[in-house]
Amino acid sequence: MEHILKWTDPGADQRRLFYYMEGCQLNSYCWAWAISGVVLVVLTIVLGLCTEAKSVLGILVDGRGRTSLTHFQLTMWTVCVLSLISGVFWGRLLSGVDRPLEFDIPTEVIGLMGIAVGSAVATTIAKSAKDNDPEACARIAVPRDGEKPKLAQIFLLEEGTAADEVIDITKFQNFVITVFLGAAYTAVAVHAMGMANPNVESLPGLDAQLLSLLGISHAGYVAGKMPKRSGAPDGHKTLADRIEREQSGSATTSTTTGGKDATG
Repeated sequence: MEHILKWTDPGADQRRLFYYMEGCQLNSYCWAWAISGVVLVVLTIVLGLCTEAKSVLGILVDGRGRTSLTHFQLTMWTVCVLSLISGVFWGRLLSGVDRPLEFDIPTEVIGLMGIAVGSAVATTIAKSAKDNDPEACARIAVPRDGEKPKLAQIFLLEEGTAADEVIDITKFQNFVITVFLGAAYTAVAVHAMGMANPNVESLPGLDAQLLSLLGISHAGYVAGKMPKRSGAPDGHKTLADRIEREQSGSATTSTTTGGKDATG
């Protein structure tokens, strides 16, 4: 009957869309999720402005002064998932549901956050090991004094003669997959929250195969951090230069302070 209606009634599709949109009304869950998301985004902006970068995207800048893919993906998933958890809680509370905190977080969503956090920890350890290696520091490109971090650094190599000149393909694939899955999960959540009854009992789930895809992507990204690339960045300031300047400044300050103490 639906098949016949589709071809004999030109307004059938419009009516189905109307009924769908009517069901996807902005209920308490949608408002709670939206407000939670706005609060978290504002928090990230404020924190970014408080950093040395003094930028609305400062939360994405790492200790090297570069825009970091690790910071981006972990911030994105934190805002996405935490705002959704907050939205479900407040939606249940405002809907008068008993025990508003007693709702399920699917195992796949917990696994997603585990992958994001685990990847961030692994890449941070790998970068810290290189930052403490004098030879590696001479191959790592950092912004010059007064130079602002660039969004393009999310995709660019950080070390070697091709630093800031060549796309790091492991970064590219991780960015694309992360953004796609983030957008897809958000779309599923928008549909679920819009059609929600007053008693939402679980966050939207995530397909296990897509979670595996994300895990493989992060594994490739972390593995790409391990090799030591040869050569010094051409025409760029290096981390070794920054460390040397900071040590020279500290030594000068100590000498000046010591001289004043002796004079006094």
